[in-house]
Amino acid sequence: MKQKAFTLVELLVVLSIIVIMTAVIIVNYRPGERTINLQREGVKLSQNVRKVQAMLGSNWEACSGQENYEYSYGLFLDVEQEQYIIFADCDGNKEYNEEQDGIVEIIELEKDIEIASIKYGEEETNILSIVFVLPDPTVYFSPSADYADITFQTNNGNNSVTIRINKIGLVEFLSEDQADSGFPFIIFGEEKLYIHPEDNSTEIEWGCFGIVKNADSNIDGLYNTNQASGCTVPDICSNLVDTYEGYSDWFLPAIDQLDKIYDQWNNNSINKGNYETEWVDFAFSAYLSSTESSDGPESVVWGILFLYGSGARLNLGKNANVYMARCVRSD
Repeated sequence: MKQKAFTLVELLVVLSIIVIMTAVIIVNYRPGERTINLQREGVKLSQNVRKVQAMLGSNWEACSGQENYEYSYGLFLDVEQEQYIIFADCDGNKEYNEEQDGIVEIIELEKDIEIASIKYGEEETNILSIVFVLPDPTVYFSPSADYADITFQTNNGNNSVTIRINKIGLVEFLSEDQADSGFPFIIFGEEKLYIHPEDNSTEIEWGCFGIVKNADSNIDGLYNTNQASGCTVPDICSNLVDTYEGYSDWFLPAIDQLDKIYDQWNNNSINKGNYETEWVDFAFSAYLSSTESSDGPESVVWGILFLYGSGARLNLGKNANVYMARCVRSD
Protein backbone atom coordinates (compact mmCIF):
# COMPACT_ATOMS: atom_id res chain seq x y z
CA MET A 1 0.00 0.00 0.00
CA LYS A 2 1.38 3.39 -1.00
CA GLN A 3 2.13 5.92 1.74
CA LYS A 4 0.73 9.35 1.04
CA ALA A 5 3.42 12.06 0.86
CA PHE A 6 3.11 15.66 2.03
CA THR A 7 1.90 18.04 -0.62
CA LEU A 8 3.76 21.25 -1.33
CA VAL A 9 0.95 23.27 0.24
CA GLU A 10 1.15 21.26 3.46
CA LEU A 11 4.91 21.73 3.66
CA LEU A 12 4.54 25.46 3.14
CA VAL A 13 1.94 25.65 5.93
CA VAL A 14 4.24 23.78 8.34
CA LEU A 15 7.19 25.98 7.43
CA SER A 16 5.06 29.09 7.92
CA ILE A 17 4.05 27.95 11.40
CA ILE A 18 7.69 27.27 12.31
CA VAL A 19 8.75 30.71 11.06
CA ILE A 20 5.97 32.47 13.02
CA MET A 21 6.75 30.58 16.24
CA THR A 22 10.46 31.32 15.87
CA ALA A 23 9.75 35.02 15.37
CA VAL A 24 7.54 35.11 18.48
CA ILE A 25 10.24 33.42 20.57
CA ILE A 26 12.93 35.83 19.31
CA VAL A 27 10.77 38.92 19.92
CA ASN A 28 10.00 37.83 23.48
CA TYR A 29 13.52 36.64 24.20
CA ARG A 30 15.13 40.09 24.03
CA PRO A 31 12.92 41.77 26.69
CA GLY A 32 13.28 38.70 28.89
CA GLU A 33 17.04 38.74 28.48
CA ARG A 34 17.18 42.44 29.33
CA THR A 35 15.15 41.93 32.50
CA ILE A 36 17.39 39.09 33.65
CA ASN A 37 20.51 41.15 32.91
CA LEU A 38 19.05 44.10 34.82
CA GLN A 39 18.47 42.04 37.94
CA ARG A 40 21.90 40.48 37.54
CA GLU A 41 23.47 43.96 37.38
CA GLY A 42 21.85 44.97 40.65
CA VAL A 43 23.00 41.81 42.38
CA LYS A 44 26.49 42.23 40.92
CA LEU A 45 26.83 45.76 42.35
CA SER A 46 25.73 44.47 45.75
CA GLN A 47 28.32 41.70 45.55
CA ASN A 48 31.04 44.16 44.54
CA VAL A 49 30.26 46.34 47.55
CA ARG A 50 30.85 43.28 49.73
CA LYS A 51 34.01 42.50 47.77
CA VAL A 52 35.39 46.00 48.44
CA GLN A 53 34.56 45.72 52.13
CA ALA A 54 36.41 42.40 52.30
CA MET A 55 39.51 44.01 50.77
CA LEU A 56 39.86 46.65 53.49
CA GLY A 57 43.15 46.46 55.35
CA SER A 58 44.92 44.52 52.61
CA ASN A 59 47.82 46.09 50.75
CA TRP A 60 47.49 47.03 47.08
CA GLU A 61 50.93 46.89 45.54
CA ALA A 62 50.48 50.00 43.38
CA CYS A 63 49.79 52.07 46.51
CA SER A 64 52.88 50.97 48.44
CA GLY A 65 54.97 53.88 49.65
CA GLN A 66 52.25 56.52 49.31
CA GLU A 67 52.15 58.59 52.50
CA ASN A 68 48.37 58.83 52.95
CA TYR A 69 47.44 55.28 51.93
CA GLU A 70 45.02 53.85 54.53
CA TYR A 71 44.40 50.45 52.91
CA SER A 72 41.01 51.75 51.79
CA TYR A 73 39.10 50.74 48.67
CA GLY A 74 36.13 52.05 46.78
CA LEU A 75 33.86 52.12 43.76
CA PHE A 76 33.76 54.79 41.06
CA LEU A 77 30.69 55.15 38.81
CA ASP A 78 30.06 57.40 35.82
CA VAL A 79 26.68 57.62 34.07
CA GLU A 80 28.45 58.12 30.74
CA GLN A 81 30.35 54.83 30.98
CA GLU A 82 29.33 51.22 30.34
CA GLN A 83 31.48 50.12 33.25
CA TYR A 84 32.48 51.08 36.77
CA ILE A 85 35.73 50.74 38.69
CA ILE A 86 36.89 49.10 41.89
CA PHE A 87 39.91 51.09 43.05
CA ALA A 88 42.46 51.36 45.84
CA ASP A 89 42.38 54.82 47.41
CA CYS A 90 46.15 55.27 47.26
CA ASP A 91 46.22 58.99 48.06
CA GLY A 92 43.73 58.63 50.93
CA ASN A 93 41.53 61.53 49.80
CA LYS A 94 38.37 59.36 49.82
CA GLU A 95 37.51 59.85 46.16
CA TYR A 96 38.71 58.39 42.87
CA ASN A 97 41.73 60.07 41.32
CA GLU A 98 42.72 58.51 38.01
CA GLU A 99 46.34 59.63 38.27
CA GLN A 100 46.93 58.66 41.92
CA ASP A 101 44.70 55.69 42.72
CA GLY A 102 45.14 52.07 41.70
CA ILE A 103 42.56 50.32 39.54
CA VAL A 104 41.78 46.94 41.08
CA GLU A 105 39.13 45.83 38.58
CA ILE A 106 36.97 47.26 35.82
CA ILE A 107 33.41 45.93 35.97
CA GLU A 108 31.63 45.84 32.61
CA LEU A 109 27.87 46.37 32.69
CA GLU A 110 25.65 43.52 31.56
CA LYS A 111 24.49 43.47 27.95
CA ASP A 112 21.78 46.08 27.17
CA ILE A 113 22.13 47.66 30.64
CA GLU A 114 23.18 51.23 31.40
CA ILE A 115 23.49 53.53 34.40
CA ALA A 116 20.36 55.67 34.26
CA SER A 117 21.12 58.00 37.17
CA ILE A 118 23.24 58.48 40.27
CA LYS A 119 21.99 60.37 43.32
CA TYR A 120 23.86 61.48 46.41
CA GLY A 121 21.04 62.10 48.83
CA GLU A 122 18.35 63.87 46.78
CA GLU A 123 20.80 65.49 44.33
CA GLU A 124 21.80 64.00 40.99
CA THR A 125 25.38 63.70 39.79
CA ASN A 126 27.17 62.22 36.80
CA ILE A 127 30.03 60.71 38.78
CA LEU A 128 30.25 59.20 42.24
CA SER A 129 33.03 57.79 44.42
CA ILE A 130 32.14 55.44 47.29
CA VAL A 131 35.09 54.77 49.57
CA PHE A 132 35.17 52.34 52.49
CA VAL A 133 37.53 53.14 55.37
CA LEU A 134 38.49 51.09 58.42
CA PRO A 135 37.88 50.38 61.23
CA ASP A 136 34.04 50.29 61.20
CA PRO A 137 34.04 50.44 58.11
CA THR A 138 32.86 54.00 57.45
CA VAL A 139 31.57 54.91 54.01
CA TYR A 140 32.48 58.19 52.34
CA PHE A 141 30.58 59.50 49.33
CA SER A 142 31.98 62.09 46.96
CA PRO A 143 29.96 64.26 46.46
CA SER A 144 29.20 64.09 50.20
CA ALA A 145 25.92 62.52 51.32
CA ASP A 146 24.38 60.14 53.84
CA TYR A 147 23.47 57.64 51.13
CA ALA A 148 23.71 57.10 47.39
CA ASP A 149 21.19 55.67 44.92
CA ILE A 150 22.43 54.03 41.72
CA THR A 151 19.75 53.29 39.14
CA PHE A 152 20.40 50.84 36.32
CA GLN A 153 18.00 50.55 33.40
CA THR A 154 17.56 48.53 30.25
CA ASN A 155 18.77 50.41 27.18
CA ASN A 156 15.19 50.70 25.90
CA GLY A 157 14.24 52.49 29.14
CA ASN A 158 11.39 50.10 29.95
CA ASN A 159 12.73 48.68 33.23
CA SER A 160 15.00 49.88 36.00
CA VAL A 161 16.36 48.86 39.38
CA THR A 162 17.74 51.15 42.09
CA ILE A 163 20.32 50.14 44.66
CA ARG A 164 20.91 52.25 47.77
CA ILE A 165 24.18 52.24 49.72
CA ASN A 166 24.17 54.00 53.09
CA LYS A 167 26.84 55.42 55.42
CA ILE A 168 27.49 52.10 57.14
CA GLY A 169 27.74 50.14 53.92
CA LEU A 170 24.32 48.48 53.93
CA VAL A 171 22.91 47.76 50.49
CA GLU A 172 19.21 47.54 49.65
CA PHE A 173 17.11 47.24 46.53
CA LEU A 174 14.53 50.03 46.43
CA SER A 175 11.00 49.83 45.15
CA GLU A 176 10.03 52.43 42.56
CA ASP A 177 8.24 54.45 45.24
CA GLN A 178 11.19 54.41 47.64
CA ALA A 179 13.59 55.44 44.91
CA ASP A 180 11.64 58.61 44.20
CA SER A 181 12.03 60.36 47.54
CA GLY A 182 13.64 60.03 50.91
CA PHE A 183 10.73 61.55 52.86
CA PRO A 184 7.87 59.53 54.36
CA PHE A 185 4.89 59.59 52.02
CA ILE A 186 1.40 58.37 51.19
CA ILE A 187 -0.40 58.20 47.87
CA PHE A 188 -3.22 60.75 47.64
CA GLY A 189 -5.14 60.44 44.41
CA GLU A 190 -2.49 60.37 41.69
CA GLU A 191 0.20 62.22 43.63
CA LYS A 192 2.65 61.48 46.38
CA LEU A 193 2.11 63.44 49.55
CA TYR A 194 5.36 63.70 51.50
CA ILE A 195 5.01 64.01 55.27
CA HIS A 196 7.44 65.86 57.50
CA PRO A 197 9.10 63.35 59.88
CA GLU A 198 8.02 65.28 63.00
CA ASP A 199 5.33 67.68 64.20
CA ASN A 200 5.88 71.26 63.09
CA SER A 201 3.75 72.97 65.72
CA THR A 202 2.37 71.81 69.04
CA GLU A 203 -0.37 73.46 71.07
CA ILE A 204 -0.50 76.62 69.03
CA GLU A 205 -3.56 78.37 67.59
CA TRP A 206 -4.38 78.16 63.88
CA GLY A 207 -4.78 81.94 63.85
CA CYS A 208 -6.91 84.50 62.00
CA PHE A 209 -9.82 84.12 64.41
CA GLY A 210 -12.79 86.17 63.22
CA ILE A 211 -11.52 86.35 59.62
CA VAL A 212 -12.71 84.25 56.68
CA LYS A 213 -9.68 83.40 54.52
CA ASN A 214 -11.61 81.39 51.91
CA ALA A 215 -9.37 78.38 52.56
CA ASP A 216 -12.24 76.11 51.60
CA SER A 217 -10.69 73.28 49.56
CA ASN A 218 -11.05 69.77 50.96
CA ILE A 219 -8.32 68.35 48.71
CA ASP A 220 -5.77 71.10 47.99
CA GLY A 221 -3.78 72.06 51.06
CA LEU A 222 -1.36 74.19 49.05
CA TYR A 223 -4.22 76.36 47.84
CA ASN A 224 -5.60 76.69 51.37
CA THR A 225 -2.20 77.51 52.84
CA ASN A 226 -1.70 80.28 50.30
CA GLN A 227 -5.19 81.60 50.99
CA ALA A 228 -4.49 81.57 54.74
CA SER A 229 -1.34 83.69 54.47
CA GLY A 230 -0.91 85.64 57.68
CA CYS A 231 -2.44 82.90 59.85
CA THR A 232 -0.14 81.28 62.41
CA VAL A 233 -0.10 77.55 61.58
CA PRO A 234 -0.44 77.83 57.77
CA ASP A 235 2.47 80.29 57.83
CA ILE A 236 4.58 77.86 59.87
CA CYS A 237 4.30 75.39 56.98
CA SER A 238 4.66 77.88 54.13
CA ASN A 239 7.77 79.40 55.75
CA LEU A 240 9.31 76.05 56.67
CA VAL A 241 12.70 75.14 55.25
CA ASP A 242 13.33 71.64 56.59
CA THR A 243 16.65 70.83 58.21
CA TYR A 244 16.81 67.41 56.52
CA GLU A 245 16.91 68.12 52.80
CA GLY A 246 16.25 71.84 52.53
CA TYR A 247 12.80 71.80 50.87
CA SER A 248 10.80 75.02 51.23
CA ASP A 249 7.51 74.10 49.51
CA TRP A 250 5.66 72.77 52.56
CA PHE A 251 1.99 73.37 53.28
CA LEU A 252 -0.69 72.45 55.81
CA PRO A 253 -2.75 69.52 54.47
CA ALA A 254 -6.38 69.97 53.47
CA ILE A 255 -8.92 67.93 55.42
CA ASP A 256 -9.16 65.06 52.89
CA GLN A 257 -5.36 64.88 52.71
CA LEU A 258 -5.13 64.80 56.50
CA ASP A 259 -7.85 62.15 56.60
CA LYS A 260 -5.84 59.97 54.19
CA ILE A 261 -2.72 60.43 56.32
CA TYR A 262 -4.71 59.28 59.35
CA ASP A 263 -5.98 56.17 57.52
CA GLN A 264 -2.43 55.16 56.56
CA TRP A 265 -1.17 55.90 60.08
CA ASN A 266 -4.01 53.92 61.63
CA ASN A 267 -3.12 50.95 59.42
CA ASN A 268 0.61 51.40 60.09
CA SER A 269 1.23 51.74 56.36
CA ILE A 270 2.93 55.12 56.00
CA ASN A 271 6.08 54.55 53.94
CA LYS A 272 8.85 56.00 56.13
CA GLY A 273 11.30 56.29 53.23
CA ASN A 274 14.80 57.10 54.49
CA TYR A 275 13.51 58.44 57.81
CA GLU A 276 12.68 55.30 59.74
CA THR A 277 14.93 56.35 62.62
CA GLU A 278 14.08 60.07 62.47
CA TRP A 279 10.32 59.50 62.28
CA VAL A 280 8.43 60.90 65.28
CA ASP A 281 5.00 59.31 65.46
CA PHE A 282 1.79 61.31 65.54
CA ALA A 283 0.64 62.23 69.03
CA PHE A 284 -2.70 61.00 70.34
CA SER A 285 -4.27 64.37 69.72
CA ALA A 286 -6.27 66.43 67.26
CA TYR A 287 -4.36 67.64 64.20
CA LEU A 288 -5.23 70.80 62.30
CA SER A 289 -6.00 70.88 58.59
CA SER A 290 -5.84 73.96 56.37
CA THR A 291 -9.57 73.75 55.52
CA GLU A 292 -11.92 76.24 57.09
CA SER A 293 -15.19 74.66 58.24
CA SER A 294 -18.43 75.63 56.55
CA ASP A 295 -19.97 75.62 60.03
CA GLY A 296 -18.20 78.90 60.78
CA PRO A 297 -15.18 79.66 58.60
CA GLU A 298 -14.35 82.78 60.55
CA SER A 299 -13.84 80.81 63.77
CA VAL A 300 -13.31 77.06 63.11
CA VAL A 301 -11.27 74.77 60.85
CA TRP A 302 -11.52 71.05 60.21
CA GLY A 303 -9.22 68.65 62.03
CA ILE A 304 -8.73 64.91 62.60
CA LEU A 305 -8.49 63.10 65.93
CA PHE A 306 -5.40 60.87 65.78
CA LEU A 307 -6.47 57.98 67.99
CA TYR A 308 -6.26 54.41 66.77
CA GLY A 309 -9.69 53.33 65.57
CA SER A 310 -11.07 56.88 65.65
CA GLY A 311 -10.12 59.37 62.95
CA ALA A 312 -13.11 61.54 63.76
CA ARG A 313 -13.47 64.83 61.90
CA LEU A 314 -13.71 67.72 64.32
CA ASN A 315 -14.43 71.43 64.20
CA LEU A 316 -11.42 73.02 65.89
CA GLY A 317 -11.39 76.61 67.05
CA LYS A 318 -8.96 78.92 65.25
CA ASN A 319 -8.10 80.56 68.57
CA ALA A 320 -7.55 77.35 70.58
CA ASN A 321 -3.91 76.60 71.40
CA VAL A 322 -4.22 72.90 72.20
CA TYR A 323 -3.91 71.27 68.76
CA MET A 324 -1.08 69.81 66.67
CA ALA A 325 0.05 70.34 63.09
CA ARG A 326 2.31 68.51 60.64
CA CYS A 327 3.32 69.95 57.30
CA VAL A 328 3.37 68.11 53.95
CA ARG A 329 4.64 68.70 50.44
CA SER A 330 4.09 67.18 47.01
CA ASP A 331 6.10 66.98 43.80
